[in-house]
Amino acid sequence: MGAEGAHEGHREEIRYRVRVPGSEGDTMENIEIAKIFYEISEILKLKGEDFKSRAYFNAARRIERIDELREFYEKNELEKIPGIGKNLAKKIIEYFETGKISYLEKIKKELPEGIEELLKIPGVGPKTALFLYRELRIKSLEDLERAIESHEIRRVKTEKLERNLERGLKILKTGKKRILLSEAFKIVEKLSGIIKNFEVAGSFRRRKETIGDLDIILTEIEPNSLRDFQILAKGEKKITAIYKNIHIDFRIVKKEEYGASLQYFTGSKEHNIRLRRIAQKKGYKLNEYGLFEGNRRVAITEEDIYKKLGMPWIPPELRENMGEIEAAMKNRLPEIVDLRDIKGDLHIHTKWSDGLDSIENVVKKAKELNYEYIAITDHSPTVPAGNGLSEEKLLKQWDILESYDNVLKGVECDILKNGALAYEDRVLEKADFVIASVHMFVPKTETILKAMENENVDAIGHPTGRFIGVTDGYDLDMEKIFEKATETNTALEINAYPKRLDLKDIYIRKAKEYGAKFVIGTDSHNVEEMDNFIFGVYNARRGWAEKKDILNCLDLKELKRYVYSL
Repeated sequence: MGAEGAHEGHREEIRYRVRVPGSEGDTMENIEIAKIFYEISEILKLKGEDFKSRAYFNAARRIERIDELREFYEKNELEKIPGIGKNLAKKIIEYFETGKISYLEKIKKELPEGIEELLKIPGVGPKTALFLYRELRIKSLEDLERAIESHEIRRVKTEKLERNLERGLKILKTGKKRILLSEAFKIVEKLSGIIKNFEVAGSFRRRKETIGDLDIILTEIEPNSLRDFQILAKGEKKITAIYKNIHIDFRIVKKEEYGASLQYFTGSKEHNIRLRRIAQKKGYKLNEYGLFEGNRRVAITEEDIYKKLGMPWIPPELRENMGEIEAAMKNRLPEIVDLRDIKGDLHIHTKWSDGLDSIENVVKKAKELNYEYIAITDHSPTVPAGNGLSEEKLLKQWDILESYDNVLKGVECDILKNGALAYEDRVLEKADFVIASVHMFVPKTETILKAMENENVDAIGHPTGRFIGVTDGYDLDMEKIFEKATETNTALEINAYPKRLDLKDIYIRKAKEYGAKFVIGTDSHNVEEMDNFIFGVYNARRGWAEKKDILNCLDLKELKRYVYSL
């Protein structure tokens, strides 16, 4: 980014130039169409139309990574895109011609009365909306507000759901939307070509899964650099603007204030409140301009500020007032995982199932990423729209993989409704790495637990089934799952696909407390998506995960020894 190395003196946290798939072009149309298809997929799943649901899901994944989608439309070649048939092509054409897809509105109207209004709330998917309707008889935003005020939701479900719904309602009312971290990275990449020597603070620097706005810290800005921005307010110290539909605050600070400003605007608010109290007890004053003893500045850099307050520098991903300050003061901060610790990607699909690239191209990409190993993990046949592999085809693929160095024979094997697996044990025992996942139904906790009892299963893929902004995932007893994962030595996946990030950070930390192990996988369906690995690392860091907790940090010899010893 344009910020890298711009200001020496503050602690250099893990900072990579992230290659975000699709970041070169303006992909907003792709993203909007994909969002609509994801929503259609979720509604169809609730209606029990699993095959159609999966078709829309797969189409959405393909669409969002095709920069030149409009070119396909203009050349009347949409059906040349794998997985896009005549019916789906018609809907894409409709979007380009009208700006909407009427089929979404049609199936929304088929849902019970009031559901459509609830679906407007950010973070509320069809599953949550149906729960509110069926269990609490909530049919409008007004009903929901009353249920939140009376704490009815936490009595029936959880306090966390109630808080999330309250936050979503607030966002809906203010019109301020949040975007995925990966989408924010695309915008920051564009900014780095326009503005020099800046850093991004706020929730972006803390690597939260969604971002509401961007806080830019810099010491100077060229007057003409913002000519393509919609300027809302302009002063000597702050410029507020809109760029690519996101709110941006540019904060122009003095060089000696830079470290304090970066710390202050990184947040979180709760983390900063704790720091200010500690500063006061030590006779200091801490604010966005610096750390002072009387009128004398006593710290310049972020690292100096934390040191003066009696603790080491705290990585931004941990700054949520979730015990990180206490850990720092006891010198017990975790040595959270670093991208440089990663040896390989253990969740990759190829054109053998529903991926777009050949094994050869995947291997070539892995070499570019300097991986020591990868696992090819195509789908089982119970995922119809995923073009799953028959037993015969899977074994044939594994024979081919034998000719490649350090490519593990893997599979993403579906978990069936009774907890059994889509392939027989005599097949799975020949694999190097088995991910067991749910795709075609909403599982019960017992279903996942039974799958983990199979000694051939090495990891559970995208364990909660969540999809950010669409569905919160399955209603599972996660503590039982963490306990069983530890008992059976079954790793839990941290799925790096930006719309999943599953497990999410709070579950990673809780599972770690149980002693569970993790595996980070991109779940990539083309070679560009293999670049998404960094988002899995960010999520792992937010969950306090260390190198020792993650299987991908083992070298190939250690990984095989670990897997085959289970």
